[in-house]
Amino acid sequence: MSASPSGTRAGRVQTKHLLVLAGALAAACVTAEIALRFLGRFPPEPVWYVGEFENRDSENFAVDDATGWRMRPDQRFTRPALGREIVYQSDAEGFRCDPDARVPDRELLIAIVGDSQAWGFGVPYAGTFGARLGAALGGARVLNLAQPGYGVDQIGLALRHHGLPREPDLVVVAIFRNDFNRSLQAFRAIEGFNKPTFVLDDGELRRRTAEDRPGALATFLMRSTHLWGLGQRAFEALGIRDADADWQALNFALLDAMVEDLERAGVPALFLSVPRTRTVGFSTFDAWAARAGVHFVDPASTPPATEEELFLPDRHLTEAGHRWVTDCLLAELEASLPELLTDG
Repeated sequence: MSASPSGTRAGRVQTKHLLVLAGALAAACVTAEIALRFLGRFPPEPVWYVGEFENRDSENFAVDDATGWRMRPDQRFTRPALGREIVYQSDAEGFRCDPDARVPDRELLIAIVGDSQAWGFGVPYAGTFGARLGAALGGARVLNLAQPGYGVDQIGLALRHHGLPREPDLVVVAIFRNDFNRSLQAFRAIEGFNKPTFVLDDGELRRRTAEDRPGALATFLMRSTHLWGLGQRAFEALGIRDADADWQALNFALLDAMVEDLERAGVPALFLSVPRTRTVGFSTFDAWAARAGVHFVDPASTPPATEEELFLPDRHLTEAGHRWVTDCLLAELEASLPELLTDG
């Protein structure tokens, strides 16, 4: 049976309307893209994949085969922060240390792993929460293994390769929200280094390879269009990224691997959620901690009464912020691991 003329005409009209609608939508997208580019708003935050870049030379950092990078050994440099010069000094292995350190009073060894928040960007070493925690615990030894720009993957690798082999008595795993996003990157443009990164295959972590990347069209959209950048910012603002199942699953698997390494080594740990503001932490990390049953510290749940500025303009902790975090760490130790508070 052949289609009726009226039915054929209706189909053609419907197709025409759909084409007009698609054309109008494409024109609106092109117009919006041109406007965003002209205004310089919402440039995309691209994801870089394995094998796309060579490492760049760095005056203050060097390649670390296990984690991607760390400070050069016995390096000293300064950077301005809040009108003063901050000294960054590394030890013989390339980890930040106190340039005026004295012999520790206790044999207790604390290992700190994290990103630039734990490393202590913008504050003297003695003002970091790691150094303050060591002092509060009677002059314990502190090994700060944190490095600027680390993601959750690198934090776990620093724990596995540099922290646990030293048999610490306590580990502090400091996680900031940005660390979850960095787990997707195989190259860190700011530092100029490649880094290990992972994917989940059937629930198991494996190292990402050059074959693990999207097609050409998806790569172009993610890296070249400001509309994509606008969508990224909107997802962040609305908290939609926190509901991204793949992003969440990868980082949860990386955190689970840390717990397994710690349990295998028999080392207690505090998992610290580095706050973004006085009252805003990282709900996705909170959810993982509740599920994993770890000793968890969320300073944003107990904001301080002080009126001191807790954050630098770029959201790094100030010395007052580090002091606040230290108080929260000590409170959790007193509640959960009181045996570490004294030599007894």
